Amino acid sequence: MAIGAGWLADRYRKLTVMAVGMCILSISFLLLALTSSTWSLVLAIIFIGMCIAISITPSLPAISEHLQHVGQIHSQGQGYALFNLAYSGGAAIGSLVSGIMYERLGLLNTTIVFSGISAALAVCLLTYCYFIPDHIALAAAERKADLERQAATTESIDTRQTTIS
Repeated sequence: MAIGAGWLADRYRKLTVMAVGMCILSISFLLLALTSSTWSLVLAIIFIGMCIAISITPSLPAISEHLQHVGQIHSQGQGYALFNLAYSGGAAIGSLVSGIMYERLGLLNTTIVFSGISAALAVCLLTYCYFIPDHIALAAAERKADLERQAATTESIDTRQTTIS
């Protein structure tokens, strides 16, 4: 699944692929709640794993693309470090929270809550994907224009100093 998600992310918008994975993930959580046998539980967990692969695979290229877009080309290591921090923290905190929720709410209600969270995150990603990037592109264009003006000003100053000498 990860290879297919990477292929889709290379051809389409990375955040859209992530959002589609999150939408399917919210449905797979509901399937987990409806399992009645060991085999259906195993199949639901495999399906959840595939959906997570679809959701996570485009994230590192999306981080890299975003950093290039905003002019922070040399801070990809920092971006990847933040991804790993969020991923590891989410795995730790998610395990604790889901365990507590399972004890108090049971499997059905816990999976419904996680399904709702996944759906809400997918809506946020789609909103970001189709409405926010215009602002990011505008900010990046403004930043690039500022850098070009600064370079032109520095070049002009250097030219004047050379002429004076």
